[in-house]
Amino acid sequence: MLHKQNKIKVPTWLIISIIVYIIIFFILLYIRQNTFQHNGSEGIMEDILLNSINGKFFYSNTFNQNFLGLHFSLIYILFFPMYYILKSYLLFFLIKSFFISSGSIIIYKLSNKLELSEIKHLLTIIFLISPIMWLLNFDDFFIIIVTIPLILMTIYFLKEKKMSIFYLLLIILLVVEEETTLIIMMLGIYLFLKHEKKIGLKVFFIGIIGFILITNIIIPSFSNEEFFIYSDRFEYLGDNPVEIAKTIIQKPLVILNIFLTKVDYIYTLLLGFLFLPLISSFSIIAIPIFLINILSTNTELLCLPFHYTSLIVVVFFISTLFGLKYLKQKFGSKIIKKITYLLLVLNIIICFTTIFLLINKEANLNQIPVINNYCYQKNLPSFNYEYLKEQNKNYHDLHKSISNMPLNTSVLGSHKLLPILKQLEFDFLFPNAEFFTAEHIIIDKEENDLFYDSYPLTELYEKIYNQNYELVLKNKNYLIFKKIKEQTH
Repeated sequence: MLHKQNKIKVPTWLIISIIVYIIIFFILLYIRQNTFQHNGSEGIMEDILLNSINGKFFYSNTFNQNFLGLHFSLIYILFFPMYYILKSYLLFFLIKSFFISSGSIIIYKLSNKLELSEIKHLLTIIFLISPIMWLLNFDDFFIIIVTIPLILMTIYFLKEKKMSIFYLLLIILLVVEEETTLIIMMLGIYLFLKHEKKIGLKVFFIGIIGFILITNIIIPSFSNEEFFIYSDRFEYLGDNPVEIAKTIIQKPLVILNIFLTKVDYIYTLLLGFLFLPLISSFSIIAIPIFLINILSTNTELLCLPFHYTSLIVVVFFISTLFGLKYLKQKFGSKIIKKITYLLLVLNIIICFTTIFLLINKEANLNQIPVINNYCYQKNLPSFNYEYLKEQNKNYHDLHKSISNMPLNTSVLGSHKLLPILKQLEFDFLFPNAEFFTAEHIIIDKEENDLFYDSYPLTELYEKIYNQNYELVLKNKNYLIFKKIKEQTH
């Protein structure tokens, strides 16, 4: 019996569901990309991969430095061979959809391991149709998304007592991004408190040693400046992580006050899980990420569909399973079946609401139940047919103009354009540059809120015209300027 439990097979319906999931989301992400509904992170990441396979290891033209000086995401190395073959941003869509949907396999197996076999199918379906997972997939590509199946696998192999694989997964998590060191430290504390003292101490020290090495040695060695990532977001608490930690410990009432002003963020997150994570102490693992998001002066960290939430979401899924196991031990199988069906119905209702709002032209996307007031309307995709038709026409106009440019043409533009400009002599447009020498300049009008926020577009247009450029394309999204060749006499 034990042998059969350890060798549990993945059902055919789940494999088919994952394939369908990947295909549907690949298509939707492609539509999103081709209708200008992205913030350009795919361009930033493709720039790094393109530079890496050409010998400039992890160099970012956007940030004018090695990307490892911003985030310790060494795991990108695993994707170098795939990008070398495909050389396309479409790889990011496959990675996101595959890693998110593959988490359902671990949910299925972990449910069985936790003696929740009577509801493992329902829990797996809930994971696949989870609106928060859908919306995380619609966010720009960020490597932190791969932690969803990795953390699930880490807990599964811990429960299986396969410690070699467990520790290997911890090491892999360390090279995803620096925040994962905090999750590993908290996992160690959790295990210690759950009477797994030896394992807990090992895990804690892996996390804290990783944190010290990454934040104090590795990242600063690659950084152009004195390192403290996102210092502007937490400067009111201190100038470095140590000072921030001291402030949090020494001024708990100040932290509590900030927490209470953002309690709606936590409420909305828990709503999608029917508040079941509150039953399990496993949820404490997410505390550091909660603090980072809540204490940041950048409220975008509180927008649930953004990648900042992904670590919390995967912890909450695991906590939900542990919570259901506890309820089964206390009240029996009937009660957890009823609760799981209720959770399924809740997610189905939110799913249909989400789909309706995503295809409704006049809808306010903040009405989606798992969305909160910290999200901007433009940060969420719309799949209304008329809107997509108009945006797609603008995209084809832009693409046609670019395809008519000779291969040796020099172009300045934003990182959002890299996927369709990389075959040209492309460089990033910095508005405060004194002179522009490129043959073409492409302006993304929506970038005024992002990349050009410190430089008014009207002044940029004036500077471009004064440097002998003419406007050759104008649509709702982009302007293309072409350098006027000087007449020779």
